[in-house]
Amino acid sequence: MEKFNDFERDIDFAFWKNICESHGELRHFRRGECFVHSGEELKFCGWIKTGGFKHTLTDSEGNHKVVGLVFRNAVLANYSATMFNRPITTDIIALEDSDVMVVPTKQIRIYIENNPELHLRACPVLVPTSAPNYT
Repeated sequence: MEKFNDFERDIDFAFWKNICESHGELRHFRRGECFVHSGEELKFCGWIKTGGFKHTLTDSEGNHKVVGLVFRNAVLANYSATMFNRPITTDIIALEDSDVMVVPTKQIRIYIENNPELHLRACPVLVPTSAPNYT
C-alpha cells in the first residue's frame, strides 16, 4: 500500500530512500516487534522494503491507540524526533514480518539540514502544531 499517508503525497522522499539504500543495513522485524519505544531517542530511521508498521500511543489506562500506519516503500521515522533530537512520542511496532533498510538518524538529519528548502517544505506537513489528546 504505497503513499497511504497524505505526507507521502506532499513530499518527495526519494532522497530518504536513496540514503537508506546506499548507506543502510537491512534489518528484519518480526510481527509485533518494536522498532522504537515511546520516550526513547530515535537512533535509527529507515525505508520499509516489505511489510508495515503502526505508530501507537498509550492512554492513561495502558491501552494502545493506533495513531499512524506506514507500509512498503515508505519512511520509517518520526520527523520531530529525527530533526529536533526529541524523544519519540509513539511506539513503532511491526504489523507483520517486515524488512527495513536502516541508517543512523543523524545521516537523514544532516541531509535535511543541508537542504533548507526541503526542511521548509517538510515542517508544515510533518511537525504538528499541537498534540492531539488520545487519552
